[in-house]
Amino acid sequence: MRIENNFIGCIDYNHYGNYTCEESGCNDDGICRCYKIYQVDILLVDITKITKSIWKNIRLDDQQHNRNKNITDIIYGYDSDMVNQYCINRILTKNKVWDKSNIKPLVTSGYYGDEIEDVIINETIFNKISNEIDEVLNIDTLEEKINYVLHLEYGYIRSDIENKKYEVISVKREDLYFGQDHHHKNVLHKKLEYYSDKNYLKNSINGIAYKVGDKWNVIDGYHRLTQTKLEKVKIIGIQ
Repeated sequence: MRIENNFIGCIDYNHYGNYTCEESGCNDDGICRCYKIYQVDILLVDITKITKSIWKNIRLDDQQHNRNKNITDIIYGYDSDMVNQYCINRILTKNKVWDKSNIKPLVTSGYYGDEIEDVIINETIFNKISNEIDEVLNIDTLEEKINYVLHLEYGYIRSDIENKKYEVISVKREDLYFGQDHHHKNVLHKKLEYYSDKNYLKNSINGIAYKVGDKWNVIDGYHRLTQTKLEKVKIIGIQ
């Protein structure tokens, strides 16, 4: 699998430069070609757009993709498109692609002066992301796939979810229980526009929770599940 490291359409940026029209002869030619960029500021890294861009890049062969998806749906019983996009999003987040310092603008000299050729993810981080995405896409079962991204993020699998059955389900938001109260309160006080219903992946998994009585104890996805205003949310339900 090959993922292209080009995300200019997923990053908001401003660039600043200087003109030397008189010295460069632009005034005589009537065309300015002297613009030199000296600074590029990254304003916003849209991980949702990057997720979609990578997913589109991966599934170029629609016929083969649909065949593989149907096989996964039949044999393993889950929507592989939904789960794989969720896993890609988690890998990007875990590798801090949202951090502007991990984004690199590429400046090139064009016919009319300097221009932004592309915006890429830091090469070392991108190679790591590519390897992790490749690994998770080659995992068949839902349990192993989700455990893979959980282990990437937290370093271990909780004992209370080991050897349990995982399923993509919709639950009422009021039936969610946030067991780590201190972390939940911290999240509630944050402005997390990226995780809003408007900006997060549509029709996507919002978190992971296991069944405790009549409630679902959230173990991953505090930010997304706190920000959503939907009455029902999709989760990886473990029981």
